[in-house]
Amino acid sequence: MRSLSAAILWSVIAISVSCVAVSPPRIVRIGTNHSPDFNYIDAAGRPTGFGVDVMNLAAARAGIQLQWVKSATGPDESFASGIADLWPVVTYFESRKESMHLTEPWWRLGTMMYTREADRVRSLAELSGKRILFTSPSRRFVPTLQLPATAVIDIVALPLDALVPLCQGKADAAWLDMRVVDSVLLNRPTECEGVRLASMMISEGGRGFSIGARFGFEKQAERLRAEIDNMALNGELLELAARWKFIDPSDTALFSWLNTIRLKNDRARLTVAVLVGVLLVSLVFLVLLQKARQRAEASARARTQFLANMSHELRTPMHGVLGMTELALGTELSTEQRHYLCLARESAQRLLVILNDILDLSRIESGKLQIEHISFDLRDVVHRSVLMLSLQAQEKAVSLREAVDEDVPRFVLGDPARLQQVLINLLGNAIKFTEQGSVSLLVSVQSAGHPPRVSFTVSDTGIGIPEALHKRIFESFTQADASTTRRFGGTGLGLAITAQLVRMMKGSITLESQLGKGSTFTVRLPLRAAAPPVIETPTSPPPAPQRTAPNSRPLHILVAEDNLVNRTLVERSLAKAGHRVRSVEDGRKVIEELRKSAFDAVLMDVHMPEMDGLEATRLIRETESDTGRHIPIIALTALAVRGDAERCLEAGMDDYVAKPFRPDDLMDALARVSERHHL
Repeated sequence: MRSLSAAILWSVIAISVSCVAVSPPRIVRIGTNHSPDFNYIDAAGRPTGFGVDVMNLAAARAGIQLQWVKSATGPDESFASGIADLWPVVTYFESRKESMHLTEPWWRLGTMMYTREADRVRSLAELSGKRILFTSPSRRFVPTLQLPATAVIDIVALPLDALVPLCQGKADAAWLDMRVVDSVLLNRPTECEGVRLASMMISEGGRGFSIGARFGFEKQAERLRAEIDNMALNGELLELAARWKFIDPSDTALFSWLNTIRLKNDRARLTVAVLVGVLLVSLVFLVLLQKARQRAEASARARTQFLANMSHELRTPMHGVLGMTELALGTELSTEQRHYLCLARESAQRLLVILNDILDLSRIESGKLQIEHISFDLRDVVHRSVLMLSLQAQEKAVSLREAVDEDVPRFVLGDPARLQQVLINLLGNAIKFTEQGSVSLLVSVQSAGHPPRVSFTVSDTGIGIPEALHKRIFESFTQADASTTRRFGGTGLGLAITAQLVRMMKGSITLESQLGKGSTFTVRLPLRAAAPPVIETPTSPPPAPQRTAPNSRPLHILVAEDNLVNRTLVERSLAKAGHRVRSVEDGRKVIEELRKSAFDAVLMDVHMPEMDGLEATRLIRETESDTGRHIPIIALTALAVRGDAERCLEAGMDDYVAKPFRPDDLMDALARVSERHHL
């Protein structure tokens, strides 16, 4: 019996967890500093420049949310300290790959070698025994060149540090980036006045600039790099380069490269001439299809985001309604008052069911809901589905029966949670629309086809559905007619979700119904017979969840919650359990309070003004890395979509409680962190 109870408990937990949808895109920190000509920090302290514009446009195309972080150091130090995850412009050299991930270079600069006219060289071989000054951002970087083994290479920081010694005869050659050549030569230092210089372009000596990434963020860097390729193909990259004066008549290295490409295109033009007409027509169709797909995707994203936001905004006041009702029910009440409050709680719980339906629909339509393929007990899922609705059927005096044919395999491969959701939706609808008579669930095997399909037939003697609505009944927000909504309630989402879940499980659903004579829904799923799941039997029974007991130490808890009703609810719940509470309205005040006083734990809302809970948690954890202390932080949030719990834990939180919650949920979370951190 204890094993069965545990199985039921874990199934309920699995269903609850599966009702949360997908998280918003993860924010990626990209570092920058004042590094002309690629990046600047403007007068307002904001990053700007060619590199910044390129990364922002690529991120928008790749669906990556960037957060620019100013750094006083370069990429190597910023990655080592964890300040940044990406860096937009990093000089590419092989040894650097030991400390970071580097994409293929997305921009290159040519170089020029200068010598005195009297010592002009016309090939690299003539540099034997010569002293060559390179300008480089790092002493680890020297262009890969076929230099004579006897050449002496010195690295200097600035172009003038290379040019002045050349003019003074202290060096034999100066190696300069093309981007600084004009500015240096047009503003010659006094040491170079009257000195005639000779130049030689070194195409293989240029510098390549990559996107650098801290290990763990390679995918984001490569996605940005791929989008930059697309920007180069459609001309956007060159437009940005021209805007920031990276392309002008003096940039001979780039135009030399463009001329080389033009010559190659001239030779290739004869080959592709025959295909131009076909390509033009195909391009028109591709553009039209791309625009249509972008409009459809934008519409789907907007709808999904709207549904997720609406669910979040509704969950916050719902948490207050349910929580305050529970607090009121725990006080001295008359019989009439208790009856009214129970009715209010039941209404709020029904509204919460509707919110969960909306979340399920948004997850399905955005393609974020996943179907499992595991071995499970089919008869157990069927029986538990019927058992969960037996009380509802008894209250309406409706007979509820189940029957499973003997040839139906007991253990099958599929998704038990989603199957149970389908059965509960169908059985719940059947009971809701049946005022007298019976509801039955029959499970059988349909032997035709491979693999064999298991058939689930739900029949009722209810009001029935007009034949004209049989196809529309599986659409979102659809019911038989307006009178059905007024009489029985509901949003019409249940059957839409059911139909989409069945399709995701590679099955089919059909309907047979006559108005006034009842309905029969049949779901057919390809469920293969499977071996029984391996269940590890513990040597001793697991301990019961530990909540705050009378003899446990009262905790000093800091609560961050901007909603007054929810803040009051949390304060009262904690005070009733014997804890001391201090409340603030945003993350910035949390940090201030932690500096002034000692607390045992923090209950942190996520969406707050001034500073949200995720940012506050990250700052707290950064501070603790120096002190060695760790204060438990529990997320207390109306964000209840899939991935939100993981996002909170990644930010450094220790546990997660979704709103609306029961006081017991809060006590369980406190018990878990108390045991983990020995509070």
